Amino acid sequence: TPAQGMDISLEGAMISINGVPRAAATAMNVMGSPLIAMQEVDVKTTRIKGVDVPAELAKLTGMHPAFASAMPFAGGNYGHLVELF
Repeated sequence: TPAQGMDISLEGAMISINGVPRAAATAMNVMGSPLIAMQEVDVKTTRIKGVDVPAELAKLTGMHPAFASAMPFAGGNYGHLVELF
């Protein structure tokens, strides 16, 4: 079967409980995709209280993160994330 994709916005889903993006992880688990790509991801910035978002999403989904920093930002990094099984 041909590869299928979907384009959804998780804007607001990164709202966290103690810095952990649980809503985004829940959405990712429901989608069941073997690969999820995200833009505009913070890693250890002050605005997310130093949380390593790729690592936290990996713990909550069982996926493996690959993060590419686009720029240093707010004491951490800001960039793109791919999570895959």
